[in-house]
Amino acid sequence: MQKRNLTADDLGTLFLWMAIIFGMWFRLYPPLNAGFPIGDGGLFYLMVKALQQNHYRLPEFVQYNGLDIPFAYPPFGFYMAGLLADLFHTDALKALVWLPAIVLMATLPAIYFFALHLLNSRFKAGLAAFFYACLPGSITWLIMGGGITRSFGQLFLILATTNIYLLFTGGQKKHLLFYAILFSTLVCLSHPEATIHTLTYALILWIFYGRNKDGIRNTLFVGLGTLILASPWWITTLLRFGLSPYLSASQTGFSQAVALLAPFTSFSQEPLLPILSVLAIIGIAVSIAKRDYLLPILYVIPFLVESRNATNVYIVPLALLASVAVSDLILPTLSMIEGQLRNREYTMLLQGISEKFLLSYVLVLIILGMQVATARYAGNTVSAEVRTASEWIRLNTPKESKFVVITGKPAQLNDFINEWFPALTGRNSVTTIQGTEWLGSRIFAERRSTIFNLENCSPIPKITECIEKRTHEEALEYDYIVITETDANPSSIRDVALKYDIDPAYKTIYDSPQVLIIEKPRSPLP
Repeated sequence: MQKRNLTADDLGTLFLWMAIIFGMWFRLYPPLNAGFPIGDGGLFYLMVKALQQNHYRLPEFVQYNGLDIPFAYPPFGFYMAGLLADLFHTDALKALVWLPAIVLMATLPAIYFFALHLLNSRFKAGLAAFFYACLPGSITWLIMGGGITRSFGQLFLILATTNIYLLFTGGQKKHLLFYAILFSTLVCLSHPEATIHTLTYALILWIFYGRNKDGIRNTLFVGLGTLILASPWWITTLLRFGLSPYLSASQTGFSQAVALLAPFTSFSQEPLLPILSVLAIIGIAVSIAKRDYLLPILYVIPFLVESRNATNVYIVPLALLASVAVSDLILPTLSMIEGQLRNREYTMLLQGISEKFLLSYVLVLIILGMQVATARYAGNTVSAEVRTASEWIRLNTPKESKFVVITGKPAQLNDFINEWFPALTGRNSVTTIQGTEWLGSRIFAERRSTIFNLENCSPIPKITECIEKRTHEEALEYDYIVITETDANPSSIRDVALKYDIDPAYKTIYDSPQVLIIEKPRSPLP
């Protein structure tokens, strides 16, 4: 029996299966090892609990860190987390651990079909899906506890964009219109920033393919259909709060100046060589050479429109552009060079030794890099020891107590210990910024300044004196100080606090290798 060489379509199917197998592992490994929601999610956990306690009617507010936070966030992820927790008779924490990973597995075939239609090649689509599966940036923010909203936003963004593309490129079937409306609605009900990016992608697709009678009609149908299907939520929230929570939250993002760095900086978070980021830039050059500008625009536009969530979105065209670079330039060029030197004509993909070597090297590199990244993510969680200390605080301190929580994390929005503290303890933290973004840009800015000043007390001498001085300057009341480990040197803050920095007037009430809790003196320090 004659051996049959694999066709390009066969290779595309093989890469799709590799994307699913490896992608599932890379998305299940972090929660499997963490045992607790990765990164953030404390506020969302309380929102799920509030929804359950209100019998799945939208609450008006959620109590978090002594604040009444408007329940204005798109609720689809909260409903799913709560319903799954009730279905399996478990706490919503489990849903925050596992639900983002499960949703992210569904993005793998979604990426394949998106790439298949845009690139019109099973090989390119399979390779793009595999690249996406092994990109750390495809899970970094999405697999966290807060991923119960972000992961759904990512999935529905891909599905909505795919169906809108098909609708504009000649697909006039009614089911395409239905799917475009359905997934656009689900984006709106899942994640606010993903909604902005979906709308932007839809506009770009309309400019490229929809400037005709059918395109205008379909655009109106999708827009009106989405507004109608999502109306029970957005009408309710607008009647309750108006636009103020959304205007407030929109002013607390990151500077749009990061958009200028997009073509020159890797946001893919590859821990070894940033090979896929480089391949994507090559893919942009290939696309420009072919006068195919859609993917380069989809790559850059997220940073220009809304930079805070842009790194989650641009990963999608990045994977496709990397596939274009490999399939349209690098492999054919290697095949041509090797064929000329060997006086052979290569008519199929991966017939040459050089092609096989390079592709094998790239595949091994990104697999190893993704494994390194997922191992890091698994450790990016509130440790068991910190959770034990939080439970101790809940049981042994007055409910009205206020805490200064020093973690040594300069990036306030990434300080997941401070973010989880109010949810785990039921106490107020003056160093937690999450939630204030919905209450007005002034409140957010003031809390951000306060946290920055207090966190800067951490490795300097006389930490308690520093905290006392800065809280007095800002008229802040607190009863206890919690000092936890830092990433760079797990015991540095605690050791400094124990040996050098604590004023004798402060009383140590809890002491473990990772957590130190001290009580403020009842009378002011001299």
